[in-house]
Amino acid sequence: MDEGEPLSEVVKALRHDAGRLFHGESRYLLIRPETLVALQKSLVERLGDGAAEHLDGRRFVVAIRHSPFADAHGPSPAPVCHVTRGVLERVAEAVFDGPARVTETACAATGAPLCRFEACA
Repeated sequence: MDEGEPLSEVVKALRHDAGRLFHGESRYLLIRPETLVALQKSLVERLGDGAAEHLDGRRFVVAIRHSPFADAHGPSPAPVCHVTRGVLERVAEAVFDGPARVTETACAATGAPLCRFEACA
C-alpha cells in the first residue's frame, strides 16, 4: 500500500483466493501483533506435545496433542488448526527447499485423539 493511497482504494483492491487475502501479490494476515506474540508463545509451549512421526526427502508427518486451537475452538465437524497448518507449511517449504503442501488429516476438535499434519513437497 502506498502511503498516499486512500484506504477505500486498498479495500477495493483486496482479493480473496483459496482462503487467503491478497493485495496485489502480497498476502495479508489480519491479526494484531500482540495476538501473534501470544499465539507464538502458546505454540512453543504446546508443541512440546508434538512429534514428527515420519520424515524423508519428500514428506513428513507431525502429530500434536493438546492443540491450543482445537482446545480453544471446541467441537467442530472439520479441522480447525489452520495457523498450525500454515506454520508447518512454511517449515515444509524450507525443509524441501520449494513449494509444499500441508494437510491436517486429523483434528482433536473433530474428536480425534490428536491433531495430525501431513506435509509433502
